Amino acid sequence: MHETCATDTNQVQLVISSVIDTIIQKNLQKAGMM
Repeated sequence: MHETCATDTNQVQLVISSVIDTIIQKNLQKAGMM
């Protein structure tokens, strides 16, 4: 879990990137590609 301040755009971008990476990894695992 990430705790962040919504006005810190760099921190928000880091959290969003992390979430996207996690989603992509989970989808690849489900597809048997990882």
